[in-house]
Amino acid sequence: MKLLFDIKEVKEYIESINQKLHIFKQDFYIEEILGGFINKIYLIKDQNGSIILKQTWPYFYTSGPSWPLSLARFSVEVTCLLKFNDIAPGFSPRVIYRDYSNKIILMEYLLNYKSIDNFIDNYFTIPQLAEQLAYFLAHITFHTSDFSISSTSKKVLAKKLINPSIVSISENLVFSDPFIRNEKPLSKSYLDDERNAILCDPEIKYELAILKNRFINYPQSLLHGDLHQGSILSNGTNIKIIDPEFGFLGPIGYDLGLVLSTLITSFVSLSEESPNTPSMKVYFRNTIKDFWFNYKKIFLELWEKDTTGHMFNQAYWDFEGGNEKFTCYKNDYMIQILQDSCGYAGSRILAGTIGSITFPCIEKISGSNNKKNVEIRAINIGKKLVLKRKNINEVSTILDLITETD
Repeated sequence: MKLLFDIKEVKEYIESINQKLHIFKQDFYIEEILGGFINKIYLIKDQNGSIILKQTWPYFYTSGPSWPLSLARFSVEVTCLLKFNDIAPGFSPRVIYRDYSNKIILMEYLLNYKSIDNFIDNYFTIPQLAEQLAYFLAHITFHTSDFSISSTSKKVLAKKLINPSIVSISENLVFSDPFIRNEKPLSKSYLDDERNAILCDPEIKYELAILKNRFINYPQSLLHGDLHQGSILSNGTNIKIIDPEFGFLGPIGYDLGLVLSTLITSFVSLSEESPNTPSMKVYFRNTIKDFWFNYKKIFLELWEKDTTGHMFNQAYWDFEGGNEKFTCYKNDYMIQILQDSCGYAGSRILAGTIGSITFPCIEKISGSNNKKNVEIRAINIGKKLVLKRKNINEVSTILDLITETD
């Protein structure tokens, strides 16, 4: 594997592959852009257009080889991007070239797109956010589920997504470390009472254990796996989903729960001092409602048209009263997804307040008392979503829960 350490080496690499790909027809410009600490990302452009080069590194490049990382996340990201573009075209960057030997992917440059928290922080709305997220997730989760694909196809996909070291990061950060005493002391000592109450609460620990078990052992469909606000970009009209390095087969409700956790924490983080807050609260409530309404609608429409999966086919329900029972089954299945989504939203909110992962919208709050009050509100909502999820059959109940703490 040839690591590209600087712009000079990127230029040499592009020149070598350009001889057969003919991506650039004249001199090109290279700029390194922020890619975190585990990937190197470069913008390459000429007069005809721009592309992104992303190289997956085998270690934290700020720490060196002493902190190795699995390279399986490269093939996982490529698999997910190709699958996303196949099932829901236009919602992820197009893959132009992939180099498995050097863990390099060339992909579409998303001009004028930025993380959705740039809009949220400035009290700007994205009008079709709920509808587009619902469309993307409904198509991906349905068309990679047992209702749409064969058992063989599912196993082939699962083999391409083997990425235990990366998935274990989510297991630890979302379901384990925040809820184990003295495992990782909380840096926010002002929340010690809240964390200790959760650590000693048998009911919430029991429910979190159930959620973790489903996360590990319930491969319903393909998931992005890390669908936070930094992985959702927008140009103000459309959205794009990026960075599916954490992709795996898991419970459908997990990705939906991550979306809900972002929307809910954005709601509770709104400053009471801003004149835009009342309208933004309405926007987030409507976005939560419309997200679930559209997801359910699209998923059921797809299910109505597609019975090619190995789980059930039309013959299975071909008996007197079969259609009615099939309708009941589908409705119950959607309720289960909603309840799972609530549980995973709650667990992510708790991990993002009493654990080591964070929500940018909360971290940016000025004033220690303001921040603490918002975090406590978020914790209370997170606990309710985990503990009361089995009683949530409609999205309106979620709205009631977040309003109770408002």
